[in-house]
Amino acid sequence: MFINRRNLIGGAALLPMACTAAKSTVPTVHGPTISPEDLGWTSKSSPVETARIINEALQIAGEKGITYYDNAPRDIAGTVRLGGKVQIGFGSLHSWRAVYNDPNQFDVVEPFRNERPKRVFVDTAGARGSIIRGPVNLLCASPRNMTLAERSKIPADLVAITATRPDPSTEISIETLTISGFGHAFFQRNQPRAQDHILPYTRWSVGITIIRFCLAPIVTGIGGNGLDDAVFQILRLSRNAGTSVLRGTDLNIQSMFDFGLSREDDIEPGSVSLTAGRRQGFIANAKLEPGMIIGALGGMKSSVGESIPFVSEIESISGGNIVFADTPDEDFSGSFVINPPSFLLIKSSLNSLHTYFEGIHNLPIQLSNGSKLSTLDLKISGGNFGARGGYAISTMDAESNANIQLNPRSVNNKWLKGLVKQSQR
Repeated sequence: MFINRRNLIGGAALLPMACTAAKSTVPTVHGPTISPEDLGWTSKSSPVETARIINEALQIAGEKGITYYDNAPRDIAGTVRLGGKVQIGFGSLHSWRAVYNDPNQFDVVEPFRNERPKRVFVDTAGARGSIIRGPVNLLCASPRNMTLAERSKIPADLVAITATRPDPSTEISIETLTISGFGHAFFQRNQPRAQDHILPYTRWSVGITIIRFCLAPIVTGIGGNGLDDAVFQILRLSRNAGTSVLRGTDLNIQSMFDFGLSREDDIEPGSVSLTAGRRQGFIANAKLEPGMIIGALGGMKSSVGESIPFVSEIESISGGNIVFADTPDEDFSGSFVINPPSFLLIKSSLNSLHTYFEGIHNLPIQLSNGSKLSTLDLKISGGNFGARGGYAISTMDAESNANIQLNPRSVNNKWLKGLVKQSQR
């Protein structure tokens, strides 16, 4: 059977539903339980009513010290509040899908200064020490691809899971977490004062984390400590967009797989024309604007002269005439993607035993303000990879550095201009 690698998530192929039977599995749950069905939920319950019933069941579970159990797909219009330390068991049929028709039904992470307010689907405030067994599936929008048109379906201001207030949400344990179709998977606001710090993910332990179709998957705020001492055993990022930002924190991973945008499925309509040695190009797409990132499927040359993607920022655009921030190496006319993902570290560290990049990115890892990358095994896909300047990692200052070990099969130089672009500042 042919398996499309673009559909590989967490090491397994996503097969058509018709090929598999929906078979429920149940996690190990000790002692008495409570579920939404015990409080009158049925498949005919409205999304608003579903939110109320789930929150009531979670509150009872916390107060009585019993397990909240859930094994059904549910559409939810409102914030799910864990509320306190709770034990949760999810079966394999479980999913919580955010119905975001009325944003006012969802709680807000209060903004600091000029931040835009964020709405929250699952609020972990006060849930310190909670244990969640089984697969957690948090869903919202369902774009068919990550073109601009489809991406507009994703609510940019909705966060999948975070804490809305300083109540401790540390030391939460989750077996498997899948997040799809949100503005952010993880988000921490900028921190105004030490006593008001919201630390949504400190010392979390997550077995498998899958994040896909999000606009800026992971963002931590000024003031830092957002992900301190958290451990993600397996982190799979697939076909996200925009920039993830770590500020003043550390991200610790055993295995990280980051598939950017697909050069087959996420292509925009129209084409871009590039000329070697000139920043001026032409594109017929009126929806573009300065500041966007274009990832053309050609226009650069690798270290061995192979054609590789040209990724650059739009400095200006008028009609179809466009000026890029970078200069292509060779003529190209063809397909492109918009705003492929970046990972920016500011005064932060990324520690990953195994790191793998595939697909088209802007800046796969960008280190600034003394940030550090440490990985024992870095791998770059051959044939599908593309990044700005042709580099997998870039540093913005002399204080930032990347500590990388490679095995002989890790990097295919046909698809890179270089591995690390080191700033001279």
